[in-house]
Amino acid sequence: MTSGMNEQAADLIDPVADFAQAVECCLRANCFEKAIKLCYKMDASKVDSYVKPSLLVAIDLKRN
Repeated sequence: MTSGMNEQAADLIDPVADFAQAVECCLRANCFEKAIKLCYKMDASKVDSYVKPSLLVAIDLKRN
């Protein structure tokens, strides 16, 4: 699935029904800001476990 398709999927998935899948689609599309907003909207404590690892990987990839 392409980045754009992942972002569209994230918009279509009901975060209440399938939070993990919605965040995963955001992360695959590199829409980290959208993923963080989704985490804060649902449960702010999930930012560390869902988004932070992906952000760290993305930052490492940009540096190399």
